[in-house]
Amino acid sequence: MPERVRAQSPAVGKIDDFTAKPIADGSKGSYDLKFELSPEGRFTAEAKITVENRSKDKWDQLIFYFLPNAFTKENKPPFFEDAAEVKIRDVKLDGLKMKYQLTGDTLAIPLAEKLAPNENREVTVKYTFTVPKKGLRFDRTESGFHLAQAYPMLATYQGKDGWNKKPYSLRGESYHTSHADFSISYRLPKGYTVISSSDQDKASNNQTGEIKVKNTKEVFIAVVKGMRSISKTVKGVELRVWGKEADKEAMTVALQAAEKSFEQFTEKLGPYPHKQLDILLDETASMEYPGVVTVGHMGSVDPDLSHTVVHEIAHQWFYGVVSNDPYHHAWLDEGITELATTLYFYDVEKKGDASFYFAEQADATNSVSNLPLDAFGKGPITGPVYGQPVKELWELITTYGDAKDGWEFLQEYYQTYAYKQVDTPEFVRFATAYFPVNEQYFAKWLRL
Repeated sequence: MPERVRAQSPAVGKIDDFTAKPIADGSKGSYDLKFELSPEGRFTAEAKITVENRSKDKWDQLIFYFLPNAFTKENKPPFFEDAAEVKIRDVKLDGLKMKYQLTGDTLAIPLAEKLAPNENREVTVKYTFTVPKKGLRFDRTESGFHLAQAYPMLATYQGKDGWNKKPYSLRGESYHTSHADFSISYRLPKGYTVISSSDQDKASNNQTGEIKVKNTKEVFIAVVKGMRSISKTVKGVELRVWGKEADKEAMTVALQAAEKSFEQFTEKLGPYPHKQLDILLDETASMEYPGVVTVGHMGSVDPDLSHTVVHEIAHQWFYGVVSNDPYHHAWLDEGITELATTLYFYDVEKKGDASFYFAEQADATNSVSNLPLDAFGKGPITGPVYGQPVKELWELITTYGDAKDGWEFLQEYYQTYAYKQVDTPEFVRFATAYFPVNEQYFAKWLRL
């Protein structure tokens, strides 16, 4: 993708009069989670969630994601070989046992007395579960257990549209929650180590512990055996790469990519909000979580390893801090994250056209980028969700500037919407304030 000639325009980046209008969070949760692992591999769990109604409506029910139930024999995709065993033992509301409905990954709790605006309720869910081999995010490997979305997650409430909860989907991330505070305690058999979203994880085995995470979209916990870590401190943040003894070469490559990209993102986008970042190499899906990224690794050093590490780290800014609904607006975190990744390889690593590998995949797409997950046609969504936004935004950036201006655009976007929720119309409103273009500029690749 060739660099365009810079066209001077005093209007670019002048947004002093712009006022962000983020999507309001009508629901707010805080979580107290407990997990205990038996020697046989079964978890006993308790989740206490304080639910606050921040909307203007009275609620007659509470809606949660309960993703472990999407992996049971009854609900899992047919091509998944292994299934989870999940059992809810009881559900209480303010200490009183309640009836509930569990359908797929949706946990609904009817309220006899409506929850008024600005009021709170405490929900307690006691449950047991096993983790399936070769699941998706929520999975078990030879090294241990990946507890992704392993607790009831309060859905977002969106005013006139009500509870924003869609069925579990394999096409992408079908869950969306608001930033929240977490307290987590655990009890494990000997020999296990906890890797989590917390800043307080230790490298040594610890059978019991309590960790806290503040103002984060979700928490991830890995309970592993036989893994080692190498680390580097960059700008006061400990970067730790985890893998097995046989993964030394890949771990070194991953740490080098993490160290350099993390430093650049911190300088060019804004401070990372935690004191620790874990990169976990394992036979699992590559995925971002606050404070942790998993990188799919099958033993040999993948040629795309550095790109994967950089992309997942960039998500710490665009997903971890700037929030969006990944079911309805997946392009906003994946596309913007891939733009930051592309800028890194183009501007810092000097990879030239190879930096646009994902963007080039957009050439084959005939879809707009901002469809809900269930509205995309069959086949990969890499083009419209990852590649097309990079291609189109890079064209916009280089019409009025260069890579430096691209970083400045992402920095302004990040700082404007940190810890806020963005949707497609709000992004377009921001971009048309930042660049001298109108909405029609985006109409060819976004549904407005």
